[in-house]
Amino acid sequence: MFPLIIRIAIVLALFFLIDWYSFQAFKTVFPNQVWVKVLFWVFSVSVYIFVTYGFLFFDRSSNNNINLGRMVSLLVLSLIPKLIILGLMFGEDIIRFLTGTFQSVTGTREGDFLPDRRKFISQTALALSAIPFWASYMEY
Repeated sequence: MFPLIIRIAIVLALFFLIDWYSFQAFKTVFPNQVWVKVLFWVFSVSVYIFVTYGFLFFDRSSNNNINLGRMVSLLVLSLIPKLIILGLMFGEDIIRFLTGTFQSVTGTREGDFLPDRRKFISQTALALSAIPFWASYMEY
């Protein structure tokens, strides 16, 4: 049982890092709306608790494959938008790092090493991450 707990902890830590990184877009776009930030974390933690509980207590002997499918679907539906956000935000962070490095080397940088995160990139990441939800809604 102990190795299973370690594996679950590693997976949950990886998911938390994905969430934390995608949360940075929410912080940039919604700086003063605390309820949006709280809702983000409540949704994420609820999904992970539900899926973890489902996998820990899944009974392979029963014909309950529908619930397993729902758990996996919920997990994928919550992760895909976050991975889209992660890709765009990580790309922007690479550009920010290179810009900060160039400005520090040339002496044109005033203030912090890294330039501020662009709100436009965060808004674009959030809009693109909503496409899977919109596409799944349009099927019905």
